[in-house]
Amino acid sequence: MMGLVNQVWDSLVEGEIYSLSDLSSKLGRMESGIFRVIDFFHRYGFIQYVSKRQCLFTRVVGVLSPVSTFEVLKTIISDDPVSFKEKVGVSVERDNKFPK
Repeated sequence: MMGLVNQVWDSLVEGEIYSLSDLSSKLGRMESGIFRVIDFFHRYGFIQYVSKRQCLFTRVVGVLSPVSTFEVLKTIISDDPVSFKEKVGVSVERDNKFPK
């Protein structure tokens, strides 16, 4: 599924409006799989609907990719403050309080 997530994300250009059929044709994938990815993207703020009734959507400007977001979360969860600071550039106290 991560392959499809990457394919869909990489095909979305900021400022462009897409439909399920657009992406299905562009990627040569079934609309049902693309819909699940788009639903995930919408649920977590990676895309926004322009028209939910017609299922038209656009990529949110300036948002991290889902894969980059996953890597940041994985680093946070790993409880390794040094690794987190190296990857994200923010220092975290050892007792997991808010970043400085």
